[in-house]
Amino acid sequence: MKLVLVDNDPELSELLKAVGQWQGVETLCFTSSPLALEYLAENEADVVILDLQMPVIDGLRMAKEIRKNEENNPDKKPVKMVFYTGHDIDETIERVGDRVGVEKHYMIHKPHDLNDLVRELKRDFGIAQESKQSQ
Repeated sequence: MKLVLVDNDPELSELLKAVGQWQGVETLCFTSSPLALEYLAENEADVVILDLQMPVIDGLRMAKEIRKNEENNPDKKPVKMVFYTGHDIDETIERVGDRVGVEKHYMIHKPHDLNDLVRELKRDFGIAQESKQSQ
């Protein structure tokens, strides 16, 4: 499993990267949404965690750009997206709605136990043993 985290908090990013690697998940972290978009345009990922409140390009706009890139590259596997926010989850779900073209929305409230987060992602996306077997 390849997990990409886009969050402007470098400490949180590094912590999630360490937790992901400890659990056998290839984890890449970006504190810059433009750099993350550039990476995702050229590379595949299984799951992208997007902070909804980012400078320059927020998570909602970034999700739209990711989907647009996938539409323009039909051979590219669609990435699963998780939205990460420190705001009220119900309000955020209402605000985000179906505007990003994501079939299933996952909203996670900050702060979140990172070990639990990685385990939930592996379970929810059906890839619990994939990373262990490939090592």
